[in-house]
Order: sequence, then structure tokens, then C-alpha cells
Amino acid sequence: MVGKVGLVGNYLTAAIAWGKDVRGRVNLPAMCERALVEAMDPHTMTKIANELIQNYDIYERTGFPQSMSIPGRDVAHRIVEDVVRAGKLLELIAALVEVQENGMRGRAYTIPNLRMIIQEVSEKGFVYDPENKIFIENSSMRKTRNWGALREGEDYTIAFLRLDIVGNSQLVRRYPMAQIRKSYDDLRDITIRAAERRNGRIWQWEGDGGLAAFFFGNKHQAATLTAMEIVHELHIYNLTSCPLPAPLNIRIAVHSGSCEYSEHEETLRQNATLKTLTEIEESHTEPQTVTISSVVKVMLDALVSGQFSQLNTTTQGAYFGYALRWEP
Repeated sequence: MVGKVGLVGNYLTAAIAWGKDVRGRVNLPAMCERALVEAMDPHTMTKIANELIQNYDIYERTGFPQSMSIPGRDVAHRIVEDVVRAGKLLELIAALVEVQENGMRGRAYTIPNLRMIIQEVSEKGFVYDPENKIFIENSSMRKTRNWGALREGEDYTIAFLRLDIVGNSQLVRRYPMAQIRKSYDDLRDITIRAAERRNGRIWQWEGDGGLAAFFFGNKHQAATLTAMEIVHELHIYNLTSCPLPAPLNIRIAVHSGSCEYSEHEETLRQNATLKTLTEIEESHTEPQTVTISSVVKVMLDALVSGQFSQLNTTTQGAYFGYALRWEP
């Protein structure tokens, strides 16, 4: 019986070392562990771990005395174990991609089986974003609020779009609730389609409007083009499909800045960037128009930027507006 257990134990160890479990399925943590061992020394592994987990101390984590050299396999095993526990396995794999592509501290590295690791991540629904150097969810397979990448409590630069229905209270009092609900639902669908087409996410949606976030690529242009598309689509909707006797009017503002990611609405309400966004929408945006801040405008392509005209405001910030215009 002891011999049998020993054989099974050896088989398990060999399988995990080769990046597969006993059923032959790919074991991502084990593959990452093996890649670390074969590609770099313990000191370099620990440098990478320090970028993922603050104040990472491999001696404290493993219990080895400072006077001893820790074997590379033990270092790799503990790092991967801690990274998985911290929910940062994708960040580790992204770090390996970056090290192979650009080296580290002036030295080139080849990461064994990196292509296989990336393929496995891809099959789990994530793709690598080279601009931000992180893995994000493949939107054709899944869509979550944080793109599978943003972490609670961490700060990011994000472009936001805020949409508000003009005269919501009067509309609700004036027209049957069935018509109100249908038109508001249609507006929400228009907004979601326009935002998700550019990898945006709806962060908030209430009866009279919502908030969309953009993080990848030229996020400023993505948010601005989404806002312009909503105005265009709503104009056609009002002419052809709106159940209300009067057109549905909206205001849209686009602004960007630092934001601490949170799943909690109260935390978002305290964010300075979102407070500015709200002020732009409420105080500097006319019905059926889009207003963008100067920090957004400077990031736009010339063709898109040229569609916006500077607004006359009494505030310190410069704002720019867009409205449908008909050529004579």
C-alpha cells in the first residue's frame, strides 16, 4: 500500500511539474512555476514578485533563514502560490510577457512555453492588451464591469461618459408609464451598444441616465465617439420609433481622470473626476449635445476634435460642445 501511494505521489509531482494535472488538463500555475524556474534565477523571480505583491519577502514567506540560499524551485513554487492566493496570476503572466518582449534590467530573457501559457489564458476568455500590459476579458466571450482587470481600491486613469435625460420628472408626470419605460429602455439599449462596440462598460444606469467607462486604447476617443453616436442614433429614434409624443432629449458629458475603482456606488460618488463630469453635464451641456473637457479634446484625432466648438463658460476649465448640424 505504501508503494502504491509513493507511485501516485511521484506521478502527481511529475504531472504538475509538466504543467498538467492527472487528467491531462493544463495547470496554469504549474506552467508558470516551471517557466520561472527555467528562465531566471531566484533574485529575478523575487523582483517580479515585488512588482505584484507589495513588500514581498521571500525569506519571510518560505521560512528559510537569511543565511541560506533558497533553491529556485522553492522560490518559484512559493511565488506562484502567493500570486494565485492574491488573485494575480494573470498579472504574473503579463509580467512574463513583458520580460520576454523587453527584457529586465538590460538583460534578455526567453520564457519557456509562454505561447502555450498565453493560449490557455486565451481559452479561458482573456486577451493581452499590449498598451496597458495586462490581460483583459475577451468581450466576445464575457463582459464584466471591470473588464476582468481593474482591482478594487486601485487608481486608474479612465474616460467617462455621463448621460442624462432632460426633463425626466415632467416626462414621467405627463406620459403613460408604459411609453416612458419603453423609450427609456430603448435609450439604454442604444447606449450599451454604442459603448460596448468600443469596449466601454456601463458602470451605472438609473431610470433617467447612466455612466459609461472606457479604459483601453484611445479611451478618450472611444468615449467621445460613443457620445456622438448616441446623439445620432437618438435623433433617428425620435423621428422613427419613439413612443412618446415629444422627442426624447438628453445631455452627454465626457471627461477623464484618476478614479479609484470600486464596486460600491458610494465610493464612486466621492470621486473628484466623476464630480467634475457631473458638473459639466448639468451646467455646461445643452439638450441633444455632447460636451467634452479640454483633457479629452487634446487626446482626439484631428477629424473628431474638429467637430467640437469651444463653449463660452465662466469656469476656469475649457469645455467644447458638439451638436448635430445641418449643412445649408
